[in-house]
Amino acid sequence: MNMNANMNMRKLLIVDDERHVVDWLYELFSLESGLDIELYKSYTADGALAILAETKIDIVMTDIKMPGMTGLELMEHIYKRWPFCRAIILTGYQNFDYLYQTRHKFPETMYLIKTEDDDVIVNAVKQQLDRIEADIKTLDLQHEHEDRGMMGAQNLLLKNLSDGKVLWRTTPGRPTPRALQERMDELKLGIDISRPILLVAGKLTPTGKRSCYACLFEIQTTVRKYVSHLFRCVQWTEDGEIFYWLLQPHGAPASQSNIRDMFEDVQSALYELLEIESSFVVSEMFELAELPAKAARLPNQLLYGTGVGAVNAAFSAGGAGGAVVFVAGDSVRHSHQAHIAGSIKQYIKSNLGSDLSLTAIADKLYYNPSYISRMFKRAEGVNISDFINAARIDESKKLLLKGGLNINEISATIGYDSPQYFATVFRKLTGITPHQYQLENRPL
Repeated sequence: MNMNANMNMRKLLIVDDERHVVDWLYELFSLESGLDIELYKSYTADGALAILAETKIDIVMTDIKMPGMTGLELMEHIYKRWPFCRAIILTGYQNFDYLYQTRHKFPETMYLIKTEDDDVIVNAVKQQLDRIEADIKTLDLQHEHEDRGMMGAQNLLLKNLSDGKVLWRTTPGRPTPRALQERMDELKLGIDISRPILLVAGKLTPTGKRSCYACLFEIQTTVRKYVSHLFRCVQWTEDGEIFYWLLQPHGAPASQSNIRDMFEDVQSALYELLEIESSFVVSEMFELAELPAKAARLPNQLLYGTGVGAVNAAFSAGGAGGAVVFVAGDSVRHSHQAHIAGSIKQYIKSNLGSDLSLTAIADKLYYNPSYISRMFKRAEGVNISDFINAARIDESKKLLLKGGLNINEISATIGYDSPQYFATVFRKLTGITPHQYQLENRPL
């Protein structure tokens, strides 16, 4: 299944306590690498963990030695919660004996000396990206082989569970928890009945020629593609209109923003690939024995899903069983995206000299960083970082022609940490240096 390029954009997080290293790498990947990736940066390990708590990151590039937490300790945190994340460890010294020992602990991690050439560092990220894509294809093939043959039996068992027809514990003559677990294992559902789960209900409406029943497997594959990094996911439906997914975290529970991000991606993928509009509602964590009550009540929350304005109302009604994750409707979705993109552009243009990192913008506008990045790209066709650079360079042109400020002052005014970086971006976007532009365009 080929995803739209915008939705497949991978995320790279750069972490180092040396600000100049982070800024150099950020510049390298934003201007010179040729990779269409979403960039995040942090100057501390704690800051990196805060970003990871809100955003699904595909690759982390981190220093091996940082105050408070080493890069290897950071990776331990990451792999416990995000097992599909890939890492590139940077080091300023060639302690290969030490690195060799860590390879056994993190076999998927790559190691680079900071003095490597730029193309070597970029190539390392490309290799990790290739590995991620290969892993996804392998998982897709495994799931397709397993799921097509078992989908009917899985759907029946899950439907009976949700209807309350499969009970256990103290009910005479019913399956014991052990028997139920054995049956779920036999069907390769991968759910541990002793651990809490989430329930997601979705209303799916086809807008093309194919019914939802005709593409059950494609729906399951699409949802799984976006949630499998955090959850084991199983699907069933009763009527081909209301679908259910049981989600069980691989490790620590995901945040509400993580879940919302995932199902916004699912909604876009279902529409673009299968011509299916969708609304979703997610429950709180609960025990499997509560499934019948949750499955009976949760779809009622979809009644809130009549427009984007209803999303906040549904979130405030979380005590009633859940919160709408994203609302169906292509015209409403595009209107919402345009509104968000407009707010982002206005904020950027009004704050060119301030911190315009993705995290900072998201904090100011009260959105998740990954969410606004995707929405902006879909609405405007360019990354936020590209828009920021273009806006800053446009403003610098005005300042260069106005006079009164030198290059260092202009660089600081429009938010660049160094005149060298400003000059690099200026030349990248205009083909000439700031000084050349000033000479060629200043009025006589």
